[in-house]
Formats: sequence, structure tokens, C-alpha cells
Amino acid sequence: MSRAGKSGGVSLATQYTVLLVLAFVVFELLAAISVVVFLMVPMARRSADDLAGLMALSAQIWVELPPATRPIFEQELIEHHLLALRAEPGNYDLCHDHSGRLSVPRGWEVIRLPGDLESPRASAGDLMALADAVRRVGLAEPDPAAEPAVTRRKGHLAVLADPQ
Repeated sequence: MSRAGKSGGVSLATQYTVLLVLAFVVFELLAAISVVVFLMVPMARRSADDLAGLMALSAQIWVELPPATRPIFEQELIEHHLLALRAEPGNYDLCHDHSGRLSVPRGWEVIRLPGDLESPRASAGDLMALADAVRRVGLAEPDPAAEPAVTRRKGHLAVLADPQ
């Protein structure tokens, strides 16, 4: 004779435990997907937009600067924003941990610059010297021969005459 209260050998507590575990797993998956979709993706897009804006603004400022101040501006971009205007594939500015693990192809040589890698910030004297150099160049009289002559225009584009 079989007992009337038993159904397939799985107790009610086990069934509810499995149901609760599945419900928690589904809830955790939904929470993780929500965090990615509603928090991380918009922040990454905003960060990419900010970087694109910085790059466009830097290029515009670089074009408008006098040629003598451009190297100073390029150095500031590299130091403060880690943004280089020229591709220099052999130059790496790495932290202490990563520079120790840098490996190069056979035949190449790693040149390590001396100095304190732990404190990359410029001192107040360095910043004042940079500001004075930019100020001197900015206050200098512009070279009248530096302005190129426009030979013709088409829309917002202009054709410049050869300076020679």
C-alpha cells in the first residue's frame, strides 16, 4: 500500500527552496543587466563624448596658437590629459608597475629615464616657469609675414598662396 501524502519523493520544502534559488538567480541577473544598461553604458558613452570634445577643442586651440607656443601646449596635453597630437609608437609613459613588466621584441632596447616615477606632478616653480614662457610668447609682436594670403574661396574653404 502506498501512502496518500507522498508525491514523487520531493518534499514541499525542497520545492520551495529550488523555487527561491531560481527566483534569486533571475533577480541577480536582472539587476546586473540593469546596472550595465542603465549605468555603465551611459557613463562610458559620456566619457567617450568628453574625450572627443577634448580632442576637438585641443586641435582647434593648437591651430589658433602661435607656432612658438605649440610645443608647450602639446607638452601640457601629454602631462595633464595623456593626449598626444602626434603618433609616437616607441614612447610609452608607464607607471612603475607596468614599466617593470614591459617587454620588447628581440633587437630592441628599452631606455628607462631616471627620475622618481611615483610623483609625476609638476612643482609650483615648474608651473610658474611654464606660465611665464607662455605669457612672453603670447605678448610678443606677431610676425606680419606669418599670415598667408588667400587666393580664392569656395564656401568655407580657402586656397592659400605658396609662401615661397
